[in-house]
Amino acid sequence: MEIFKKFGVTPTCIKENLKKKQKIAEKIKIEQDYIKREVERVQRKQNNNAIKRFKNLEENEKADNSINENNKTNNSNENSLQQIKTSVDKPYPQLKDVTPNRKDVKVLKGLAFGRNGELSAILTYLYQHYVLSNDYNDIKDILEKISITEMAHYELLSDAIVAFGGDPTLTDGMGNVWTGRNVAQITDVKQILINNIESEQEAVKQYLMATKTTGNLSLAELYLRIIEDEQLHISIFEELLKNLN
Repeated sequence: MEIFKKFGVTPTCIKENLKKKQKIAEKIKIEQDYIKREVERVQRKQNNNAIKRFKNLEENEKADNSINENNKTNNSNENSLQQIKTSVDKPYPQLKDVTPNRKDVKVLKGLAFGRNGELSAILTYLYQHYVLSNDYNDIKDILEKISITEMAHYELLSDAIVAFGGDPTLTDGMGNVWTGRNVAQITDVKQILINNIESEQEAVKQYLMATKTTGNLSLAELYLRIIEDEQLHISIFEELLKNLN
């Protein structure tokens, strides 16, 4: 090799080898450039995907926050509805010194089965609960809860009728049989609330009159305790009507 270099002569075999090496080097360079471009392409794709994922995470986080806020609001509303009491936090008095009394039975039957009595209130509130649209779910739920409180009144009056020697048939003190026509079939939410306020006010008046007519102190106390629930219902309906406007 040194002799060839001395004379500046390159043998043919060496020339061929050099050409091969050059081609190999060029091929390697092409492969390296290709690999470099592919790496850069993959990196760009990964970066774009990372950006998309980040944006998606941001959007999902915003959506989750929005859902959480809505859930908090809904839960808050549900909790506040659940916390609404439709009965005064006080026990109902027990009847004492009870003896058969036709006058008390007549009054009790009117309060239980009369046109504006507890049975009418129960079925009216349930009817309203069923017919109101889901736009008024809060009012629907409260109507159902109040109807349950009225059921407690109905049971107390029915037990009292029996205790005072009567029969809790569906007839008022005048012998009139209770009918579904006693249920006010109104579907307008505002008018429902107005009617309910008036009905509860009438119930308070009836119980006050009953208190004055009985000679049994425990029965009078029971009437007064039921009045407290009815007054609470008036306040609830008035608040619902106020928020509706």
